[in-house]
Amino acid sequence: MTWEAARHLDVDRILIVRMGGSQAFGGWHPERYEGLARWVITLPFDGHQLDKRHVVNWLDGLDVAYSAETFYDWRMVEWARELGVGTVCHVMPEFFKHHRQKDLPPPTAWWAPTPWRLDQLPNSTRLVPVPVALDRFPDAYEPYTGGELRVLHPAGKLAMADRNGTRLLLMTLRRAKRPMTVTVLSQDGQVPAYRQVTRHITLDVVKGDRPHYWDGYYGHHLCVIPRQYGGLCLPAQEAAAAGLPLMMTDCSPNDWYPAELLPATLTGAVGAPCGPLATYRPDPMKLAARLDAITADELGDLAWQSFAWAQAHSWEALHELWLAELALAAG
Repeated sequence: MTWEAARHLDVDRILIVRMGGSQAFGGWHPERYEGLARWVITLPFDGHQLDKRHVVNWLDGLDVAYSAETFYDWRMVEWARELGVGTVCHVMPEFFKHHRQKDLPPPTAWWAPTPWRLDQLPNSTRLVPVPVALDRFPDAYEPYTGGELRVLHPAGKLAMADRNGTRLLLMTLRRAKRPMTVTVLSQDGQVPAYRQVTRHITLDVVKGDRPHYWDGYYGHHLCVIPRQYGGLCLPAQEAAAAGLPLMMTDCSPNDWYPAELLPATLTGAVGAPCGPLATYRPDPMKLAARLDAITADELGDLAWQSFAWAQAHSWEALHELWLAELALAAG
């Protein structure tokens, strides 16, 4: 997310926050940012504080500082204000906690990446979608013409309460009858216990982070993400950019994506910094039946919906919106 933002915006400085254990969880690629700004620094973060001297030095002279998900050390907002620097938090609503911790300083601007839980964020929050980088996915789409169906499932990190529904998908495969190869991408290498469930379904589990995230979207006919709860879903956006048909759980904000929505039942809640989040679950029997029944024409229609959505949410389409919103935050 921040890599593509730095690549498409004319940024002056980049601050890479190195979380404890970031290498174990994947995604630690500071070399990606080399050459994307005049000044790039990396600071360690122990889960509590960043080094004030280095951060203030980095902030001084900027018009606006943008952070994705959260400001890891909210003192940055205060330091920026003292220097006359605007701040933007492109907040993930599950990490929003200002309503519970009243002493946290607010940024100049709150942005939300999707409509999910927008009514739970400050009234001034702006809906600013995260664009997709279409140039990463040339000729990725492979139309289904019959035979074995190749299905992609981005598992993400199992630590997020199995947010992407990997366990449910593995349960589904025991009931499906169609010949399929199902590729599960696991960013942190943690995947629920699985076994080869049937002779006609091949399960390919790919563990670990990929230097080029777009490589994982090639060679498939369909992307299935039976998410348990909502929020920004970068794998869904990237799949759409690759022209992949999408199947997702019918819970907010998945109707914002170009997906076929799977009817789901409210199952409970999962804890998050913002408070409890409702969880949903599609019926594995019905998902298996849908995987068995979906046709080439239906997949083609979903693929065109993905293409159209990705065009409307590309960096080319949303670049001016980003610049305008950043200018507002800079004052």
